[in-house]
Amino acid sequence: MTRPSSQNMMARSERLFPVLWPWNDADSCRSSFTESLRTRPFTSFYLFATFCILTVIGLGDPRLCDTSVKALICSAAIWPSELFTAPHEFVLSWFTAPWFMHAFDQAIFCIVGFLIFTQSYECRAGTKNAIILCLGGTIAAATVVSLGLNLGHMFSPDTEWINNSLSRSWMGGSVAFYATIGGLAHFARTPWLMIGCTVLFETWNHFLNGISTATGSAHMVGLAFGFLIGIWLHPNGIIPMNEEKNLNGDRE
Repeated sequence: MTRPSSQNMMARSERLFPVLWPWNDADSCRSSFTESLRTRPFTSFYLFATFCILTVIGLGDPRLCDTSVKALICSAAIWPSELFTAPHEFVLSWFTAPWFMHAFDQAIFCIVGFLIFTQSYECRAGTKNAIILCLGGTIAAATVVSLGLNLGHMFSPDTEWINNSLSRSWMGGSVAFYATIGGLAHFARTPWLMIGCTVLFETWNHFLNGISTATGSAHMVGLAFGFLIGIWLHPNGIIPMNEEKNLNGDRE
C-alpha cells in the first residue's frame, strides 16, 4: 500500500456530506444491481454475513455465556481484560467480534451505518481502503479503550463504570463504520463539518441516549483513526483515478 501520487487524481466531492445511495455509483448516477455489488463487495458481504448470523445463531449477551450459542458468541467477542490475561484471544477477537450482535437495536444501528457510510466510502475509495479502515479502526479502538480500562482499574479500582466495562464483552461493527465516516470526511467539501456532526451525534448518544462511556470512546477512537489514516490515503480529499476506473469501469 502506497500513498497516492499527485498524478491522475480525481477531485473531492462538492457535497457537504458525500454519502451515496447504495444503488448509485461514485458519480451519483444510477447503476445496476450487479454493478453496485461489484463496487461494494466488502459491505455486501458484511451485511449478508451479519444477517445470516442473526438469523441462524441469534443475538449474544455482553455478560452471560450460559448457553452453547452465547458461549460461542462470547468466545468471539472482545473482552478488555484479555488484553493482558489472554492476548492471543484478544487479538483473534479483532477479526470475530464485528460479526456478532448482542441487541436488536445495536444490529439495526450497525446495519444502517454500513448501508449509509461504509458502502459510500467503499464505492468512492475502494474495497482495500474500506477494509483497512474497518479492521484498523476496530483494532485501534479495542486496544486503546481496553488499555485505558485496565489502567483505569489499576489506579482507580473502585470506579463503577470502569469495573462494569471490564466485566462485559464488546461486539458489533459500529466502530468499523465510524472509521469509514472519518475516511469519508476527506471526500466532503468541508471535512470538519462531517466530523463535527458525528461528534455532536455521539455526544447526544452518550449523554441523552445513554450509551456507555467505553462504547462512546470506542466510536470516537474509530472516527479519529479513519480520519487520520484518511489524511495519508486521501491527501486533499482525492483518490487515484486508476482505482476509480477499477471500481466503476472505464467511462467513454
